[in-house]
Amino acid sequence: MTKNRRWPAPTDAEGMRFFSAVNDYKRLAREYSDQRIADVGCGRKKFPGSVGIDLRGNSYADVQHDLLTFPYPFEDNTFDLLVCRHCIEHLPDTFAVINEFYRLVKPGGRIVLEYPHFSWHEAYRHPQHCHWFSSGSFDYFHPDNEHYTAKLKMRKKMGYFGNTVMKIL
Repeated sequence: MTKNRRWPAPTDAEGMRFFSAVNDYKRLAREYSDQRIADVGCGRKKFPGSVGIDLRGNSYADVQHDLLTFPYPFEDNTFDLLVCRHCIEHLPDTFAVINEFYRLVKPGGRIVLEYPHFSWHEAYRHPQHCHWFSSGSFDYFHPDNEHYTAKLKMRKKMGYFGNTVMKIL
């Protein structure tokens, strides 16, 4: 078995590592092991060491909550890392969801989103998908956009699944 020669992943000027799903989830779990982590829409694959939030009774959620009801049952600035894997495409109000994520994450924290890229044929098969995202879908939330109040730094890496990493300023 050969070692992954691309790891550790390259960093940008601010020292944020670019995200590649499987390996980086392991790295994030280690990096945030002693900090507060939320896994929004955790289902049955809850992020290690996280507080799972989901409505479904068959999930591994620690907190059962309707993700369409705001605010979520946590204080402001509760989490250092918020992970949302294959959930945001099911939630109709993307703006309200991102604003809620921003409220929950501490300054300097991270939000990691994973979602199916619109070009992947499976993105259209699920009858509960409300949105189809592309690599530019979350550009609206960039700090240079004067029409949005949350201040996020974003790093993106796209594949069959889209990934957006947002760092709270």
